[in-house]
Amino acid sequence: MATKKVSAKKSAKKSAKKSTRKPRPVNFRSIKAGTLLEYGDPIRDAVARGDINELRKLADVARKQIQDVENVLGVLEKNIQKVSSAG
Repeated sequence: MATKKVSAKKSAKKSAKKSTRKPRPVNFRSIKAGTLLEYGDPIRDAVARGDINELRKLADVARKQIQDVENVLGVLEKNIQKVSSAG
C-alpha cells in the first residue's frame, strides 16, 4: 500500500488549528443538584471569553458547591467519629 506523505508545514498547521479551539459557554441550567462542576475547563474558558456575567454565575455555582461539600464533609466526619468510638 502506498502511504501519503504530509509535509511538516501542513502537519504543523493542523496541530495549530486543533489547539485553538473556541471555548464553550457554561450551560448553568444543565448543572443539577448533586453534581459537581468540573472547575478547570469552565473557569478557564469563561476567563478567556471575559464575560463578566458568566464569570459571576460561575463563581456563585462554585461557592454553592463548596458550601454543599463542606456540609456533607461535616456529616461524614461525625459519622467517622461515631463509628470509630463504637468500634
